Formats: sequence, C-alpha cells, structure tokens
Amino acid sequence: MGAAVRYVRILLLALSLFFVFFSPVSAKWAYPFVVNEGSLFVITEEVVDEALLGEVVGKVTNHSSDEAAYHGGNFSNQFPKGTKYYAIQGTPSEEAIAIRTKEGTYIKAIYEGEYNGGDEFYLVILRWLLIAIAVIGIPVMVTRLVKRRKS
Repeated sequence: MGAAVRYVRILLLALSLFFVFFSPVSAKWAYPFVVNEGSLFVITEEVVDEALLGEVVGKVTNHSSDEAAYHGGNFSNQFPKGTKYYAIQGTPSEEAIAIRTKEGTYIKAIYEGEYNGGDEFYLVILRWLLIAIAVIGIPVMVTRLVKRRKS
C-alpha cells in the first residue's frame, strides 16, 4: 500500500506543478520602451523639435504588449511595427533617439542599457520540457501503479 500512496503523491505533485507553470498569466511592462540594435531606450514625454531630427537610425521590427513573449530585433512594447527611430542633432544616438508618435510629433527615448528581453525564451523551453515530463511521466506512473495492484 505504501508504493501506491507514493505514486499518488507524485502524481498530485506533478499535476500541481503543471497548473503552477501553465496557468495563464498576463504580464504588463513596467514602462514603455524601444530597442534599437540591442540597446534599450526608455520613452520619455519630452517632445523633440522636428528641426533637430537627424537621419533614421532604425525602426520597430517587432511589437508586443505581452511581456512573456520572446522579443527579438528592434522591438517596442508601445509603438507598432514600422515606427522609425531618428538621431537627434547634438546628441549621440547611443544616449538618446527620437521616435515619431502616431500624432506626428517626436518624443525622446533615453538609453537605459542593453536589452536582455530574450531571457524569457528560456522560460518557454522550460515550460515545454515540464509538459514533456508530465505527458510521459504521469502515464508511466499510472501504468506501474495498475501493474502493482494486479500482482
């Protein structure tokens, strides 16, 4: 009887972990930003005069409001795909850039550091690995339990 209780406990633990890791979660970003060539720029409310705009230094290639998704390329959590980034005259592009808003104005984004948003990709792999373990492990445990009860 002790083995059966142990298998039931393992099964309950596996199911609990499954629901913990796979329950739907919606995470929102802490602040609006854009990524340009791996550099994270935080959006400010400071308007940039159009006369101060330099050349285009990039554009949004990926957009998502879901923090848990993998985000590669020139990414933004606020601006749609295709939104352009501009240099600001007198300011190095490594420090700040301007972004055109949907209203047609330009706002400043300040360099915050390197973007490490791709780290969530490893969580996706971990979740799929746990699913595979559950899909394979639970039937094996149930099969063993049934065989032991028959013998």
